[in-house]
Amino acid sequence: MGSTFGVLFYLKTQKTTIQGSAPICARVTVNGKRTEISVKRSVKAAEWDERKGMAKGNRKEITELNIFLNQFKAKIINTYQQMVLNDVAIDGPAIRDRVRHEQSGSNIVISD
Repeated sequence: MGSTFGVLFYLKTQKTTIQGSAPICARVTVNGKRTEISVKRSVKAAEWDERKGMAKGNRKEITELNIFLNQFKAKIINTYQQMVLNDVAIDGPAIRDRVRHEQSGSNIVISD
C-alpha cells in the first residue's frame, strides 16, 4: 500500500486576533497532499514553538493545551491506522471528516 503520512500543528497567523491569539491548525499530509483541520484552540504567537508544533511554557493552561494537542494528534493517527486496517481509501479530507465527526461531540474552548 505504501502511503506516506504526517501530522503537524501550526498557527494560522493570518487569523490573529486583536488580543494576539492565533488559531491552531493541524496539517495532515497523505501522499504529499495537505489537508488542514481546525483544532478549535488558539494561543498567543509568543507562546508557540514552531519547531515542536506545541505551546511553550509551563502555565497550567499551556500544559493542558499541549496535552490536548497530543490527544488530538493521537486521534488523527488512530483514524489513519483504522482506515489502513479496514482497507479504506485514505486521503486527507477523509481523515479530516472522520476526526471532525468524532470531535463534534466536544466543544470545549480554552482561552486566556
